[in-house]
Amino acid sequence: DSPLEFDYSAVRTLSKEGNLEEVAHGLYRALRELDDLGLALIVLDTCAEVGLGRAIMDRVRRAAAGRR
Repeated sequence: DSPLEFDYSAVRTLSKEGNLEEVAHGLYRALRELDDLGLALIVLDTCAEVGLGRAIMDRVRRAAAGRR
């Protein structure tokens, strides 16, 4: 199944235009909000690990560490 085929109970959009600065600014807040909802799974889109994208993906990995 594609992630787009699921019925999500909560969605957060960090940047409608794909602006990585916006994504970086709102990432932890969005993850905390979703975590507080007690969801069994959080699915997120990734970005290219270039420039700021590298830092964002590092943050994502650290946030997910130990939660699989």
